[in-house]
Amino acid sequence: MYFYILNIEQVDESTVMLYGKHLTEIPEGLPIDAHACSSQSCRIRVENIYSPVFLKAASGKDQELKEDIKAFMGSKGIGYALEPSLKENVFYPNLDRKVDLIKVLPEKRVSFDDFFSDHSEAIVTEFSNPIENIIISRRLRGPCIVRIGEHLMSPREGVVVKSPGVISFVCNSSLPRLKLGTLAVRFNRAGILKYCLYVRGVLHCGEVRPEDGSRDVRAEGIKYALHRTPEMLVKYLNSLMGSEGIDCIVYHNLPSFILKRLEISGMVRCDLFAFASGNIKGCDFSLEELSSTLNLEVAEKLRRKQVQYENSFERLAVESEAIHRIFQATEALDLSKEMSEVSGYILNRALQNLRAERIEYTLLHELYARGYLFPCITGRKEVKYTGGLVLSPQAGFYEDLVLLLDFNSLYPSIIQEFNVCFSTVGMFNGRISGDMSAEQLEMLTEKSRIAERGFLPKVLEGFVGRRKAVKDLMKQSKGKEETRVLEIRQRALKLTANSIYGCLGFAGSRFCNYTMAAYITNKGRDLLLEAKRIAEGECGMRIIYGDTDSVMVHTGLRGEMSNYKKALEMSRKLREAINSRYVKIEIEVDKVFKKLLLYKKKKYAGLYVGEDGRSGIEYKGLDLVRKDFCEASRRICRVVLELLLTDPEDPEAYEVFYKDEPKKDLNDGNSKIREAVHDELRKLRSDLEGLPAKDFVIHNTLSKAPENYGPSATLPHVSLALRLKEAGMKFDQGDVVCYVIGRGSPGEAIHKRAYHLNEDFVIDYEYYISNQILPPLLRIVGIVKGFHAEKIGRIFGVERVVKAEVQKNISFLSPCCGSVQGAVLKCKECSRSIPRGFYTHEVNKMIRREIECLYSADSRCHECGISSYTHMKRCFNCNSELSFVPHNQDFDCLLSSLQAMFAGWGEVEGIIRRHLAVSEYRRIELSKYFEKEMNRKH
Repeated sequence: MYFYILNIEQVDESTVMLYGKHLTEIPEGLPIDAHACSSQSCRIRVENIYSPVFLKAASGKDQELKEDIKAFMGSKGIGYALEPSLKENVFYPNLDRKVDLIKVLPEKRVSFDDFFSDHSEAIVTEFSNPIENIIISRRLRGPCIVRIGEHLMSPREGVVVKSPGVISFVCNSSLPRLKLGTLAVRFNRAGILKYCLYVRGVLHCGEVRPEDGSRDVRAEGIKYALHRTPEMLVKYLNSLMGSEGIDCIVYHNLPSFILKRLEISGMVRCDLFAFASGNIKGCDFSLEELSSTLNLEVAEKLRRKQVQYENSFERLAVESEAIHRIFQATEALDLSKEMSEVSGYILNRALQNLRAERIEYTLLHELYARGYLFPCITGRKEVKYTGGLVLSPQAGFYEDLVLLLDFNSLYPSIIQEFNVCFSTVGMFNGRISGDMSAEQLEMLTEKSRIAERGFLPKVLEGFVGRRKAVKDLMKQSKGKEETRVLEIRQRALKLTANSIYGCLGFAGSRFCNYTMAAYITNKGRDLLLEAKRIAEGECGMRIIYGDTDSVMVHTGLRGEMSNYKKALEMSRKLREAINSRYVKIEIEVDKVFKKLLLYKKKKYAGLYVGEDGRSGIEYKGLDLVRKDFCEASRRICRVVLELLLTDPEDPEAYEVFYKDEPKKDLNDGNSKIREAVHDELRKLRSDLEGLPAKDFVIHNTLSKAPENYGPSATLPHVSLALRLKEAGMKFDQGDVVCYVIGRGSPGEAIHKRAYHLNEDFVIDYEYYISNQILPPLLRIVGIVKGFHAEKIGRIFGVERVVKAEVQKNISFLSPCCGSVQGAVLKCKECSRSIPRGFYTHEVNKMIRREIECLYSADSRCHECGISSYTHMKRCFNCNSELSFVPHNQDFDCLLSSLQAMFAGWGEVEGIIRRHLAVSEYRRIELSKYFEKEMNRKH
């Protein structure tokens, strides 16, 4: 019997149920293609799944231990068999690397928790549950075809298998033909009140109505049913799904108490909300947002927000259609199938984005195949360690080419390069926890270098090799469908490889190992610092920012396509210098920016360009990508950014902003772009009150259940969630609350003015201007010359504006353990005291270094855009006169930031004040501007 497994569920502690398709009329030859076979839905009950138990005998006490096992199993009345077993060990420090064990194969489930023997040194139960047992021991790789040997037929249970040993993996295959159903419902505490079930073009609708209620639904493709109670509705709906033979059910964000009432245990199940939250960028992952993000036609129908329409069958029908369209557009089933096959995991769990579980099964399969003992499942105390390094950004608006260089898959590459494994670095887990010193790092590196190649680097090398092979096949593929399938496969391999590091630092993971996690991040920090040192020391480049696995290089070349190849050539020396040092680690150019707005750590926006001249805009970390800012705010910020990042080589933009403008760059005083921003802001302000209410929706996530915030909580989303909970809506930790701030009585707290979109309210536009629009807008233009907060404030009717100051991000390497942190007298990492004299020395050094930059001979050619760092007066490229590039604002920004950081620090503050006192940047000689008025007065 050939069977395609779609789902596995546990029945009891020694039994599982396999759900899937019985394959018939199989063409001769392998591999079998399930899609080409005839099939029928089937379930198989697999019984007597018991985990082996391994025992380590004390030296020379094997026979004595076997006698103790015999007595113990006899007292339990359980039959068993014994086998010698040689296992590899990397998880148990008290055992040797290769360990001889006694393997107990029980005939019933048995726990060795109460087993005691003077002749036993260790006891390891191999599998934690029957699902893990059958998947790993039978080598089942996600949805797959298996051969079922000896089996029984039961009228009640279907096919019954008395031993998992008769199940053998055949191959992975394309999915068999599945019947898809999408479900949209309306419910309250009593249960489901309305539903629309969409199955192959037919809409099944039902609702709870009084006995004499009636509804005339006469439309092609719609079937309607009336139910007297929610219980009768659910019973009918379950019967309907069974009679329709649905194999895969898709829904959106249904609560668990509703799902428990639906008989969908054997089906492939996809909650679009859970899947999208892990695979698509978004705010609330609503059907409306997802359909808009994916540019689906159904999005327009979802935007209707009338209360009467919200509860209609028309709305439910649109939702069920939207669920179907989104499910197809996201390729959720295909991607999850590939992820499930790569990791050897259950398809339904892959659809839920349970990343830690997926990686756990990936590693369990690899360990089992190599004959390793599995790590035990234990609770772990969370340990803090320093993450990736962030180099302080040199904030500013760059209109020269900026290169973004990126280490390819940095953490997986470090694991491979430095042989990071549980058998090398991981053996020191518990002895070296949290952050590590340079000596410890060097010791672990040397231990790994001389050790045998670990299994974890081998696993990653396997993923890398398989992904490379898939990408090679993509180049040779002849059809779109083949390319699509291969693209999904390489994406699944990449996501799995990149996720392995995450489980090492996650306390809930079976493979948590803080020493390995800390070592990997430390190596990553070293690599970033090495890249900076090589770039600035050996290549004469200027690094303006770095973050974890990437650096930004300011080329000094004008942001034009004519300089594109020159910029890449500049990067070549840096790439070769770094890549030549390693085998598995590689840095490459990720993007070339024509213009870049660099704000703070992890916050920038840039106009990038490809080799073909096509350009686009990329945002990272700005307010317009945050879900706690409304769409109206995000739209205004996007418009302004698009104007600031206008491509000067775009023909339309050239005609509007550059053709008759002598000063091309904004930094040089291009007034046309600046005025265009002001004009656009005036237009946006005039249109603000005409925008639909949905554009003012703010999204916030509940970090805990709303009732757990306490009575003093003044957060709008918490206040609204509590109020709506009283009305019957359900909110819990992790839920996204969508609200609008409305007008209230004078002095009424903001959190009391949070409304649901379907409630009656009047939008408080003043609140949105002051809190949602002006702050992010001023942060965007704050680093661009020529923009004034007061003028922008007046456009929005605000006379007094608190300007968003752009400060430098200042950090220090602590003298005790070398960790990066702010100005503190006690190290946050190792808790040692830091003397004030350390900061006196560091601040003096920092100011001296900045003074050197202040008086450096940086100059720029406004004809060809090339920057020069020499004392030349004329451009070596076009012989035009060079103009001096001042750094006064940068220096003043540093002093301001230091002053704010060291307020009240005595000697350190005095050093900063002395430099501020002699700074001419803050002094304006008014006599130059008011000479006539002053002479007239005298």
